[in-house]
Amino acid sequence: MSLGLQWAGFEHLTGIEKSEMAAETYFHNFHRSGDPDKAWADHLGFVQNKDYLNQAKRGVVAAGVEEVLKDDATMQWLKAQEVDVLVGGPPCQGFSMA
Repeated sequence: MSLGLQWAGFEHLTGIEKSEMAAETYFHNFHRSGDPDKAWADHLGFVQNKDYLNQAKRGVVAAGVEEVLKDDATMQWLKAQEVDVLVGGPPCQGFSMA
């Protein structure tokens, strides 16, 4: 869904993905510049430290939505953005943790 919205002209801000493996795929789909593999390796430091704010600023948070909603710094940053559309969808069968 996110790629389709981007192709339709929407600007991607960030995503939240519970599965680290799915988050890596998501990250690579939306990586903005440079070597995406090196950027993901750097991003993993924020994932391991549960630094949701820096993950969000880099394009995807590898955590459950409920964890992100409890993180005050991340929520303040998200609220300060000019968001027009919030998209949520069912889990992809290949990545589903349900």
